[in-house]
Amino acid sequence: MPYVVLVPTVADAPAVQRLADDVFAHAHTYLNAWNPASELTAVNSQKPAKPRPLSPHLAALFDVVDRAFDLTGGRFDPTTGVISRAYENCIADNARPPLPAETARYKHAIGWRKRISRTADTVTRGNANTIVDVDGIAKGFVIDLLVAALVNAGHLNCYVDWAGDIRAQGHHPDGRPWRSAVMAPPSLKRVFGHWKDGTMDELLRDDDVAFFADFAFDRANAGKLDGAAIATSGDYFAVQRYGFHHIARADTLSVMKANQMSVASVCVAASTCAIADAVATASMTFDRLPQAVAFLQQLVDSHPDTVYGYCAMDRAEATWPDAPAKSLYSANIFSPALRSEPNSTSTSSGDEKGLSAAERQQAVGDIGHHTVTNYYRCTFDGAEIELDNFRGCSMQPEQVVLFVTDDEFFKRASLVAEDPLNQVRVELLAPRPSTSSSSSSSSLMLDERKTGVTADLSLKNISVVGGCTVVQAVVTAVSLGEAEFVQAIYRDTYLAKRAVALDVPRSKLPFYPLDKQTKTLLRQMPSAMWVVSTSAAHGEDLAMTATSVTVPAAARGMICFNVGHSSAFYAGLGGVGAGVRLFALSTRQKDIAERYVTRAALGKEDRTRVEEECMVAASCTIEHTEDVQDHHIVLTKIDGVKVPEKDEEGLMPLVWQHGKLITES
Repeated sequence: MPYVVLVPTVADAPAVQRLADDVFAHAHTYLNAWNPASELTAVNSQKPAKPRPLSPHLAALFDVVDRAFDLTGGRFDPTTGVISRAYENCIADNARPPLPAETARYKHAIGWRKRISRTADTVTRGNANTIVDVDGIAKGFVIDLLVAALVNAGHLNCYVDWAGDIRAQGHHPDGRPWRSAVMAPPSLKRVFGHWKDGTMDELLRDDDVAFFADFAFDRANAGKLDGAAIATSGDYFAVQRYGFHHIARADTLSVMKANQMSVASVCVAASTCAIADAVATASMTFDRLPQAVAFLQQLVDSHPDTVYGYCAMDRAEATWPDAPAKSLYSANIFSPALRSEPNSTSTSSGDEKGLSAAERQQAVGDIGHHTVTNYYRCTFDGAEIELDNFRGCSMQPEQVVLFVTDDEFFKRASLVAEDPLNQVRVELLAPRPSTSSSSSSSSLMLDERKTGVTADLSLKNISVVGGCTVVQAVVTAVSLGEAEFVQAIYRDTYLAKRAVALDVPRSKLPFYPLDKQTKTLLRQMPSAMWVVSTSAAHGEDLAMTATSVTVPAAARGMICFNVGHSSAFYAGLGGVGAGVRLFALSTRQKDIAERYVTRAALGKEDRTRVEEECMVAASCTIEHTEDVQDHHIVLTKIDGVKVPEKDEEGLMPLVWQHGKLITES
């Protein structure tokens, strides 16, 4: 990587070059993990539990790592490099990220304080999989060494820039403060365009300058400048397929993923370049920009002598440079670059506007009119509530189900299995259509007669999102009752009279393992077939057939679905803020439903057919996600709804029931 060293006198250039050569040779010998003969490589190759001699040179870096780890509350952790490598290798070899089961073995390899132990002159790895990856701090540390060498040689005014990490001392030869540009994160479309072409070195352009960083500012503990540094971390520096990049999180055993709403770039000003580098890296481990900004502001407030300020950006429209200074950047250091118009980095098409609350409620009704709904009675703590959604989520190792209610019903719930407030019963109801023509769920009249088809549940997790409650629960018992059949309802039309045959002999059911009982119950209930599509960060359109899609009335304009971790669709799915489209399939689209069970890349012809032949299409934005065992729960906010005109009378929704597709009423 190229570097720049500026000093006032040209005549000093040869001596400065020798200083720089010495510092970089030192780093190559002791700190470079890419050098097979370096001391750091030897540490990572040492047998676990066997102490190895530690030089003062590498010990000095480890001392700074200690400080950065403590300062960031463990968010900067160089032992997470094993996760980054696992993702890089799996994506390269298998065109997918590793499964949770494949990264679980690294759980005991991660933890700077737990897995790396030191004495004054030795270092010991605690696990065979533990590696020390200092890429997130070593560059800044070397810059600090070089600046210290320059100052010791009498260069009190100097500026060192190594691949965007900068430390400045004193002032510019013109007498003005040193100044550096901070670049806006390029759009994902541009990032992956260069990624595919192998031209990542041409990614950033002159007009990407978003802010200027001034090194002449008053710190809390000093009235004059004696040196400062800035370092930038971004998701586009080492991007991989599907948008995964190089920064890993210890708590999730996963790497971060670029999308429209993720943290795209963080620049930190600090007392040393190593600390700025580490804090910027740690800030990239947050899912959303407000979380990262809160973390950074807390460091500025609590450690003003160490962390001076920050500039953090995502790719959402209009988040810079006109955003309030307190929420995005420290105005005492960073100033927005003047430009004739904002350099928006959003890739949103802008042809769909957000819906009002009333429009979103109508959209729910429109979608509900074209899907299959089963109704349940949920009993908790002596109270009852009706559910229009209840589905399987993940069946191994526990049988986890999911449903959505209003935000008050489970307010007193406990997640302790032995607590009575942890127990829930859900019973399938036998509904009958209302005479009302309204498609709202409130128009449905439910029979008082109970079916006896029940599931006893133990609450596993409760999340309040957008005024509704997302409930995960583990099935503890199943009963199919005495009913010979129950009735599903499809909004006064299709399936209104269809019997749902419970085809498992009751004499055998009590002897079934619980997982088979749960699967038997869930597969009896008819579900509308959907295709969910998204555009992956690298530009490929992906699709997935889903029976898990629900449109809960309690969710107030949201659609919920889940996706398996092992699927290519999950690999390409963005995080919170990313866009998805959901299509309720018609009976003309059975081949499409079957195709995207195993295939992920959405063909152009299928894309056209899905849009034109579906029952209803919804454009959505991801609002909330959760991981449950081997599945990923996604809650999306409806942005727009389209009901294509049908050229065929009697076209009905495609339904999945008893493990097969039903194309006739």
